[in-house]
Amino acid sequence: MVIVIFFSIAAFIFFLFMWILKNYIKTDTTRRILMWAASILFFPIMYLAFIGLTFWIILYEPSRVFNKTNWFELKKERNEMVDDLIESKILENKSKTEVIELIGRPNSADSLSKWTYDLGMSTSGLGFEFNYLEVTFGKDLVTKVEKFEILD
Repeated sequence: MVIVIFFSIAAFIFFLFMWILKNYIKTDTTRRILMWAASILFFPIMYLAFIGLTFWIILYEPSRVFNKTNWFELKKERNEMVDDLIESKILENKSKTEVIELIGRPNSADSLSKWTYDLGMSTSGLGFEFNYLEVTFGKDLVTKVEKFEILD
C-alpha cells in the first residue's frame, strides 16, 4: 500500500511539473532536467504533507462549546463538550447541588469526594476510546475536574 501511495505522489508531481514546464520552456533538454530536479525536490515535501494530512484525519476529534441543554439531550456528544467544560472552569468552586444542577447526577461515586461521569465512546486513531469525567470535591466544593481516557 505504501508503494502505491509513494508512486502515486511521484507520478502526480512528475506530470504536474511536465505540464507546467511545457508551457514555459521550449527546449527539451532544459525542460527535462528542470522537470526531474523539481520532482526530486518536491517529492519529500508532498510525501510528508500526505502523511501529516493522514494523521490529522485519523486523530481529529470534534469539539463543541459546553451547553447545559445539549449536555442533557445529546449524551453521546458529551465527550465533545467536556474540554470546554474543563477549560472554562464552570464547575470550579461549585457545591454538589450546583454540580448536579449543571451536569446531572454522576454515573458512579467512588466516595463522597469523587464523582465520575460517563462521557461515552469516541474514536482514537484506528481504535476506540472510553471517556470519563471525574469531579473531585474538597470541603463540599469542587477542587478538581479531569477527563480520563481509556484506550481500547
